[in-house]
Amino acid sequence: MKQFLSLTLFLSFYINCFSQDFTYTRHTLNDAVLLGDFVPDKVQRTFGPVLHTGEAPKPGTGMSKEKLRELKQQIQPLPYKSKKAKVNFGTYTSPTVLEKFEGNSYSGNVPNDNSFAINRNGQLLSVINTNIFAYDLNKDSLLFETSLNVFTILEGLRTINQVKYDPRVVYDPDADRFIIVFLNATIHEKSKVMVAFSKTANPSDGFYMYALEGNPLNNDTWSDYPHVIVSKQDLFITVNTFYNGSTNNSGYVESTIRQVNKQDGYDSLVTLRQAYYSDIKVGGKALFNFTGMAGGSAPYDPPIYFMSNRNLDLNNDSLFVVSISDSVAASTPPALQLDIFQAETDYGLPPDARQRDNNRFDCNDSRIQGGFYENGILQFVGNTVTSKGFSGFYHAMLDPKASTSTPVYFNILEMDSLDFGYPNICYTGKSELENEGIIIFNHSGPNFNAGSSSVFFSNDSSYSALTVVDSGLGYINVLTPAGDPGYERWGDYTGAQPAYGDTGVVWMSGYTSTNVNRPGTILAKLRSPDYNLDPIQPKPVDTTDNPVDTVINPLDTLPPFTDVRILPNPTFDNYTIEFQLDTPDMLTFQLISMNGSGTDEQFLVKEAAMKGNNRFTFHTRHLRNGVYYLIIFNSQGKILKEEKVVKL
Repeated sequence: MKQFLSLTLFLSFYINCFSQDFTYTRHTLNDAVLLGDFVPDKVQRTFGPVLHTGEAPKPGTGMSKEKLRELKQQIQPLPYKSKKAKVNFGTYTSPTVLEKFEGNSYSGNVPNDNSFAINRNGQLLSVINTNIFAYDLNKDSLLFETSLNVFTILEGLRTINQVKYDPRVVYDPDADRFIIVFLNATIHEKSKVMVAFSKTANPSDGFYMYALEGNPLNNDTWSDYPHVIVSKQDLFITVNTFYNGSTNNSGYVESTIRQVNKQDGYDSLVTLRQAYYSDIKVGGKALFNFTGMAGGSAPYDPPIYFMSNRNLDLNNDSLFVVSISDSVAASTPPALQLDIFQAETDYGLPPDARQRDNNRFDCNDSRIQGGFYENGILQFVGNTVTSKGFSGFYHAMLDPKASTSTPVYFNILEMDSLDFGYPNICYTGKSELENEGIIIFNHSGPNFNAGSSSVFFSNDSSYSALTVVDSGLGYINVLTPAGDPGYERWGDYTGAQPAYGDTGVVWMSGYTSTNVNRPGTILAKLRSPDYNLDPIQPKPVDTTDNPVDTVINPLDTLPPFTDVRILPNPTFDNYTIEFQLDTPDMLTFQLISMNGSGTDEQFLVKEAAMKGNNRFTFHTRHLRNGVYYLIIFNSQGKILKEEKVVKL
């Protein structure tokens, strides 16, 4: 039986916030269903069979795709209020790229939506829109690989009309556990927020799988575009909600925050203590998209901070900080507070990023992409238009407890020859007196390949030179939308995480391109140039009239590629088969071997296939030399395809 919110336990709040009415409603939920355990089986540890489908749902916005494209036609170069706001990459020592290797390989699904997390033992979880990949870097061995569809465990959630998408994974350094969150379906009747808590630090030991309602208010909405952080006590999941049939984002309703006691999930309790915050509005207008601010060096105690902005405006300077006062298990129910700050300069809706051969990347909007809270300071980054009308990113810092009249330190990093998108930021300081960090982001240009880069932000508020992490091998040309040739998806996010226990070191996941114009994922380990210095007291952040001296020198070539030790890529001998379907169907994939005594089944898996192009892959390195047959059955048991597989 479905359990929705406890209707007797909700409170609505009205607060006057600097002449702008702030309202929200807090609900106590009892909607979690413990589905059971996912423990990778021999097939997933050995063959990693996965069915990949086409384009994932695009992250929703507060307006339709058509209106957003029309609005982007009006984008103008951003007028800066002060010289210091326009920053090129500086002369401070760059971060060092220590290691790098390929992440999840291109699966036929776009965009990558790559999220990853890694524990202190070098065990890595990498998730994309089709599958989950677990790997042990120290042992150079596969832990398991499976699809999001199979990972859900419950047969009833594997039906053909319930797409799985927008996966996120976080590592909790306090509990030494992983948490995976992804979404199920784009209709309110089937919408679920899937949450998996690892049983131990080792992901191959399995996960406790929960299904939370994607329509918890029973208001005919489904959940989209999750963002996930952990505090010392809780897991927070933010989503944007839409009505059914929301054509190109036309049915946006609101953005919400869900608070879950994480220990309940680690203990696999039937009931998860939860709070759900909705109707979060300023002046009667819903705030769109909340980005949680993770702890810089470790999860932190409440208040927990979330940020929003006017991400669809051509230009704006408003920054909204929402805080949750306490843990969900506190004796006094937690409350929300809103503070509105003003940036030193405007941000604005980013245009498409340029690629070779007149191809373009969609930079979506100027929502806050990522950030952290450390030493009483919030640092955050996001996409924006630049002073030349191109795509760049902003980097900002604010004290959430300061007067809201204090201008927010806000810089825009840009180049004339390169476009940037989907930044993220990670803390690299060594003490409570340091605010340094490494920013990672995607890059592309009309004369450059699509790849990933980074920049270091020092304790004296200086920026390093741009450091190329991966220069890419081409441009991306996958989608061919009618009436919009050259349009490509770029995001929808990148990943960054501290290398816990390794001073000044971070892990990142970013975008790259292949020589056949397909997207790829690059994982890299970066180190702060100041990692071996004694802790120092930084100079105050400069928010006065003393501008940072910066000179805009458009580069004719990319900075030199950093020499880096390339780790052995977690590569496998793969078998791949592509096929087309006229209608969605639940398919069965069987691999059998032929020997003198008959047949021997290697694996039998079921996957929900979509209409159009589908691709099925599995690893072959554990197969003995010989002849095998891959047989694909439809839901009625009819053989659709039979392929001979020869292992030499």
